[in-house]
Amino acid sequence: MTVTRRAYSYLHIKAVNEEKRIIRGVATTPAVDRVGDVVEPMGVKFQNPMPFLWQHDAGKPIGTVKFDEPTEDGITFEFIDCAAMFFDDIAHFAEVVVDEPD
Repeated sequence: MTVTRRAYSYLHIKAVNEEKRIIRGVATTPAVDRVGDVVEPMGVKFQNPMPFLWQHDAGKPIGTVKFDEPTEDGITFEFIDCAAMFFDDIAHFAEVVVDEPD
């Protein structure tokens, strides 16, 4: 029997600037995910900026992401320099799932 494990995360999209091709949102929170895992935001280490990869494929960077300093509530991000050929799809998706402002 083969067991397949997948790692993924939901992005909570808060804003989209179509003119500048910028997407802002929340990359992770300390909420328990559907398989019972928790990402503790205060324990995450990273160096800005980082490439934003299409479907986690290192050979397909589609822009740059900058993460804000982690807080106990999560880690917010700004996705910039989004490749034009992907932005329309991402922006359309964001229109469907964008969160209401807090």
